[in-house]
Amino acid sequence: MADHLDGSFDPTTVDIRLHETWGMSNPETGASVHVEWGLDRPRDEDLEGQLEAFFPDPWRHRYKWYRPVERLPPGAPPPEWRAEILGGLRRRLTAMGIAGADQFVAFPTGWVWIAQVMAHHMSVWTHDGEQIRIQPIDKELGMLRCYAHDSARLKRLCRWAQCQSEERCMATGMPGETRVEDGRVLTLSDEMYDLFERDPIALQDRMYRA
Repeated sequence: MADHLDGSFDPTTVDIRLHETWGMSNPETGASVHVEWGLDRPRDEDLEGQLEAFFPDPWRHRYKWYRPVERLPPGAPPPEWRAEILGGLRRRLTAMGIAGADQFVAFPTGWVWIAQVMAHHMSVWTHDGEQIRIQPIDKELGMLRCYAHDSARLKRLCRWAQCQSEERCMATGMPGETRVEDGRVLTLSDEMYDLFERDPIALQDRMYRA
């Protein structure tokens, strides 16, 4: 893969740490409260139970989620670079003995930087002796769904990827939101949603140009 295709994005400098978060909400007033645990620290379920006891009805236990320490910067490589970048990642991971590396060709243009970060860490951890097998990478509900077993750091990496994809346009890497149209769930910026309504084939090409 030609070096210039990476542009100014360096996946080795990205912080992949997460905050685990727990929260309560009041559906009648819209009020909410949440607790963020420390960087890469697991939630304290006993303490969460004690906190929950302080909130009477109609407060209810509503959410547990993850928040990345920092969001990836907005942007993406040009669509015409997508296939070569992802092909390079697939070849790199395959050469290191990672099964299922062909799944990386599923990333849309706007999420290529997420793929590059994941590939970087998978490569490093494989070199350290981690056994990695990539199962199908899904784009369910407009976000990445990646799965890992028997490795805490791989699970965190999968959660990080999902968190990064949730508000990132699949076509451009700009801030986006989930859109549901014609049975499809996509995360798109306003500009790309407008393109979808005018010319869905053009949007498909922007996301998955070969």
